[in-house]
Amino acid sequence: MEVGIELDKLDMWKVKEEETHEAWLELYEPDGEYKASVRFDGCVHFHIGEDYIHICDLDGIILRLQALKAEALKHFGKDWPD
Repeated sequence: MEVGIELDKLDMWKVKEEETHEAWLELYEPDGEYKASVRFDGCVHFHIGEDYIHICDLDGIILRLQALKAEALKHFGKDWPD
């Protein structure tokens, strides 16, 4: 399924070296809105502002979000959101 990811956006995350260690990877986006804490066991705390979701099936969430986007595009048209 085509999701429209621009390759230059794949390097948007920066590692927070001072808070990263062997079992935990801390990442942030320079604009400050998104942060992520990635654990060795595959679980992720994905922060959006002050809120976060705990994800242990990252591929499953990505798949569901891609399917959600596909349904919205079918409903609203290819220019959604504009």
